[in-house]
Amino acid sequence: MIPKPLELNAIGSGAAQWWETMDRRPIVRLMFVGALILTIAVSVWFFLLD
Repeated sequence: MIPKPLELNAIGSGAAQWWETMDRRPIVRLMFVGALILTIAVSVWFFLLD
């Protein structure tokens, strides 16, 4: 039997499109990684040093 293809809901299809954009545009990936690192650094600063 041939398996059925996965049906992606709205969040899944949006995530798939976003992932393809990350592969095509390295600047988007760099900006996302930078924002993630900044968010982690601010969270650590807020919770540990405040």
